[in-house]
Amino acid sequence: MPGPEAKTERACVKLAEEDGWFAAKIRFLDRMGCPDHLFAKGGRIVLVEFKARGKVLEPHQQVMLWELQQAGIEVIVVDTVRQFEREVLGCREE
Repeated sequence: MPGPEAKTERACVKLAEEDGWFAAKIRFLDRMGCPDHLFAKGGRIVLVEFKARGKVLEPHQQVMLWELQQAGIEVIVVDTVRQFEREVLGCREE
């Protein structure tokens, strides 16, 4: 049975695709710590690492995300659908 991280990821992918975003699960063949998903729309590309609420990145994930950010890639760690809506889709909280 999928855990909360997988449920959040599936819900966010669904919202993004409904909003016209390209969404793809990603894996790096030669590196550990790859973010979970790539989202793209209108020239914006965002890599997202989904975590269960309150969980933190593993050390190898921290290194990978830092390296990606240093390369100029937008990477966001998300633990709720609301956070994804706000930080990726650009929806404002009411």
